[in-house]
Amino acid sequence: MAETFSTHPPARPKVEIMKPKPPRRQLTNDRYVIRLGTTNFTERYYRDRAGWVKISARGRKFRLTAEQVLNHLLPAFAGIKPNLIIQVEYTAAAAKD
Repeated sequence: MAETFSTHPPARPKVEIMKPKPPRRQLTNDRYVIRLGTTNFTERYYRDRAGWVKISARGRKFRLTAEQVLNHLLPAFAGIKPNLIIQVEYTAAAAKD
């Protein structure tokens, strides 16, 4: 019987390297704190169980609807108001009441 030779290398078994999965983050509204301000003042916006809250530069607490939060933030995102600083911070724990 004649021997057959192949020009192809022998097939290697497929090896999959299992990488550990990063911890799953909950990307819900109550996990973020939004800071809006300039060099002289900063306002904070966050969501708690009852709804959206604004903490003014003087420390006063106001309840807001989602539409009101957007009305405060969108001009800054669009660049209409110059020199505004916007920071969004993720927190692992949900915002407290």
